[in-house]
Amino acid sequence: MAVFLTKLLLALALQTQPVRAAELAFDFKAAQVMLVGVLKWKDPAWTRFSPRGRQDQALEQALRANGVTEENMHALYDVNATRDAILAALDSAIRDASGDLIFYFTGHGIHGDLNPDEIYITPYDIIDDYDAHAISTELLYDRIAENFKGKRVILLGDFC
Repeated sequence: MAVFLTKLLLALALQTQPVRAAELAFDFKAAQVMLVGVLKWKDPAWTRFSPRGRQDQALEQALRANGVTEENMHALYDVNATRDAILAALDSAIRDASGDLIFYFTGHGIHGDLNPDEIYITPYDIIDDYDAHAISTELLYDRIAENFKGKRVILLGDFC
């Protein structure tokens, strides 16, 4: 996580141009949105969360109500939120983004086995080898940094 935050802070520090209010405007119709909500896992050893009052689906409804289009909404919940599906949908959202990209994850977060400073998000199909089967924040950052050609990225997470 420290590496991710360091890169984020460095990127912010390198932005030397003043930001105008018009540049902060958010175009919901053009935004690419990636929502991932995992409240239950294939492996029953993972603690499940109650689906009552799901904030991921509430966020999806709010974004749709404000104009995010069907083709720009990539929502994966529970059994559909496998590692491969998350990465494929993220790649699609990054590729199609010309404006803003929102990535939101809710579920379990964990530290890596090989690198305890690394933070991972847990897909539905997580197994014991976290470094190989979870999704590191470093991997998310790298995919976005290397391929995103849009205007700005908003990363949101509800995990510990």
